Amino acid sequence: IQFTNMDTDNLKKTLIRRFHAALAHQGIIDHKDTILDRYNVDSTKDLNTHQLKELVDEFSGYSRQVDSARIRTLRSELLTLCNKMGVYVNNTD
Repeated sequence: IQFTNMDTDNLKKTLIRRFHAALAHQGIIDHKDTILDRYNVDSTKDLNTHQLKELVDEFSGYSRQVDSARIRTLRSELLTLCNKMGVYVNNTD
């Protein structure tokens, strides 16, 4: 027999939806199984609320905090390379 609290069930469902939305937003929903492997589960339903919160925080915050700095760095490297190749000379090109 398993006793559950309706609030806990609702929280868990909300976290699962947020996790799936974060993965979909980043375009990595196809890699969900690989992400869940670190918790040794086959489904998000098998995770506890603490684990779901970790995943939501990791994948929701990732795109906002890390990606913007990484994108700027990659863009700078690309523009430098284009300048060296003579493809991108100035802002009017």
